[in-house]
Amino acid sequence: MPEGELDELTERARILSDATGRSVEDVLADLLDDGKLNQSNRADGRDLVSQLKEAAELISTVQNISKEVSSNSVLNGGENKTEIKVDTTLEGDIVDRAIESVQRKADNLKKLFASLVPFFLLLTGGSLEAAGVIDFVGSENDDWNPRYSCEPFWIFDDFSYLENGTIFVDVDFYDLESCGLELEGHFVVGLYHGESEVDSATAFVGFFVDSTSFSLQFRDLESGPYRLETEFHTIECEDGTCEHGAEWNSPHHPTFTIDDEVCESDWWWKNEAIFDHDHDGQGYNNDLRIQVDFQDLNSCGEHMNNGYFEIVVGNESRIIEQNFHNQFSINEHYLNLPEGEYFVSVDYYTYDGGSWNGPEAWVSMEGEGVHDTECEPFVYSLNLNVEQTNEETKVSAESDMDCSGNRVENITAVFFVHVSGANMTDEPLSFVMRNYTIQGADYDVQVMTLQDFEVSNQTDYDFYWVAFWKDDTGSEYDVTYEWIRVKLE
Repeated sequence: MPEGELDELTERARILSDATGRSVEDVLADLLDDGKLNQSNRADGRDLVSQLKEAAELISTVQNISKEVSSNSVLNGGENKTEIKVDTTLEGDIVDRAIESVQRKADNLKKLFASLVPFFLLLTGGSLEAAGVIDFVGSENDDWNPRYSCEPFWIFDDFSYLENGTIFVDVDFYDLESCGLELEGHFVVGLYHGESEVDSATAFVGFFVDSTSFSLQFRDLESGPYRLETEFHTIECEDGTCEHGAEWNSPHHPTFTIDDEVCESDWWWKNEAIFDHDHDGQGYNNDLRIQVDFQDLNSCGEHMNNGYFEIVVGNESRIIEQNFHNQFSINEHYLNLPEGEYFVSVDYYTYDGGSWNGPEAWVSMEGEGVHDTECEPFVYSLNLNVEQTNEETKVSAESDMDCSGNRVENITAVFFVHVSGANMTDEPLSFVMRNYTIQGADYDVQVMTLQDFEVSNQTDYDFYWVAFWKDDTGSEYDVTYEWIRVKLE
């Protein structure tokens, strides 16, 4: 070996001796063996972990060298200075973790030195030769190029959060080692309520290198606890066929609880109007009208199916049973009330003991005099009700007939049924007849019920309700209502 090269090699051995704690003679012998610092001159059987721990001492040496480099006006370009700070201790947890991390990605001591190349670049102002690094870490032509020995270490960072009842999913996915690996794939996020998956969403991210991120949302969720589970799936294509490849599962399972925003109903009586007037045009204010809205100011949509309205006018009570949501409007008429003072009240009651007291008022009814007027009957209300059980079927006609005058009128009512399509004049399958009297606008509902009339294999029936009466001259009148093709199960 020429003398100049030997001097240069000896100087490099001195520098590496300071950095590694080995004697100059030992380092020089190692370099003379094969030109590389690989302890090829001795086979003492030490394992890689022991060598790595020794190599960690290099970090401490780098700290000392950095102080000298920082003050070196040649390397730093005159007055420009480079300050390098490495905070660690050889015996501390940080160094132990660093050594373990290096060991994972290093197959031999050369890879450790390769990972320290950036330090030497900073220390030498860009020259690896100044620190004698080139020979013992190899070149791009070596078959152990660090770029191709890199082992990716994929990390999930989950920043998902809950806001106004919506879960916002925000996830970063990256290679901690930045190995430059290109991936193509998508993320799948499962939303779990308890142990059951209630929803899922897919985020397609396509190709990326080293890192990517995605975000999505889950909206309109019911109250309760939720959990997110995130996966990444690669897409691998070959010969025109693509399928799932590798898969990574996020270790983060963020949980959220959506509180049940309870809407509390606030029921009030609105638009109240209770007054006397001449509704039927007879010239006397002896008709009563009751109008009022029962309203939930918060519009919670509560299903009111467990109660009834009660209207009291004097000694008469009228019940209204009706299912409703948010609002129910009452518009009731009382015609031709006898002269006098009437206390009127409107209330709502539930069958479980609740109640809302509504409007009330005193109203005066005007008298009509002593003359007698004809009744002139009319149907105030008429309803067909069907009640079916496993054992029988009952069909009822509920009627309320009134008259515009104050005379008493005799009424005959008939309720009957035919098989659908039969002639009305044919003999009915069943019928019921009732005689009763009406006067004025008395509230006198008549209920007429048919049963035991069904024909085998027949489901469609026609129902008829007919009322008859005579006036003072003996003339006959009638009124007919019909319900065609009523289907019974």
